[in-house]
Amino acid sequence: MRAFFWLSGALLSLVPASVYAQDVEPAAPPPEWVIQGQVPEGMALIYLYNNSGPTLFGGSYSFKVDKGTVAKLPRKTWTAIVLAPGTYRIAVQDLIKAPLETGAGERLHWMYRFSPEKSWAFPLAGTPYVLQAIPDSVAAELRGEFTWVPPLVPLPEPPPRDSVVSPSDAGTH
Repeated sequence: MRAFFWLSGALLSLVPASVYAQDVEPAAPPPEWVIQGQVPEGMALIYLYNNSGPTLFGGSYSFKVDKGTVAKLPRKTWTAIVLAPGTYRIAVQDLIKAPLETGAGERLHWMYRFSPEKSWAFPLAGTPYVLQAIPDSVAAELRGEFTWVPPLVPLPEPPPRDSVVSPSDAGTH
């Protein structure tokens, strides 16, 4: 039995890294108002990130808000959605869920991460699934490194310049 696991591990180590990679074709760039963090009046701007580690099998995850799928994000991608103020439940693949409170003018950042290295040692290494709010500074780094993927729900038209909540005025997390 030990020989089987050793042989399996040895064979998997021969698999080229390209098999683990999940190339994402760049879409049209995100709307400028999303990049600048301009929040439509009376709404909240929610950024979603998939910061999962490499896996042998697909790494694309469905992000849901109140059971409705709002985005399907491969590894190392991000998107944004707009929500009315309120209380929601955010989930990824029904694997992990968290409450989501939004207020008018807020910009919120939520990151999902699956750690394959923890999944092999679960429960000793802790849960391999993490869904958490992240600060602007971390989110800005991720947006610089990750690929934009349009959400599955339509974004509103660009907010008029006089009704935009600027990033310095908006609540952030």
